[in-house]
Amino acid sequence: MFSIRTSIHGRRLALSSSGGIVSDPSGSTQGADRSAQMWGRGLFETVSGAVGAISNSGVSIVSSDSTSGSSMPVAAPVQGVEKEIVFQTSATALVLHTTATTIKFNSTLAESAAGGSTTLTVTGAAAGIGGTLVLRGLSATAWQIKSATVSVSS
Repeated sequence: MFSIRTSIHGRRLALSSSGGIVSDPSGSTQGADRSAQMWGRGLFETVSGAVGAISNSGVSIVSSDSTSGSSMPVAAPVQGVEKEIVFQTSATALVLHTTATTIKFNSTLAESAAGGSTTLTVTGAAAGIGGTLVLRGLSATAWQIKSATVSVSS
């Protein structure tokens, strides 16, 4: 853990346990803890079907050892933070799911109004190795699908 320091000019800054720079104007330690994932080692990761959770920021490479039908949890979103997932696997279908039933993926305005879905099925990854899915955190409980070069359904 870390503690946030305030400079004589009123700016708040800290270093996360991973060595990332953290700044949280709200003064919330919890918010700063989540924003710590935006810098440092959390910025880039390689994951497979046996991962604990895909981080909620930066770039994740879904590795070649992921098998079709693998289910991968995606950490809770942070408002305004984007997450890019790059598929480097021959798997033809992967399932991404949220880590709680209150967290939803929203691909359209209609889906957002209906409450969204806790799962996304990604297909076509094998046909487009190097395909991407970009998510944006709308709130602490809602991911928006910003763009995708793979087929995504909920």
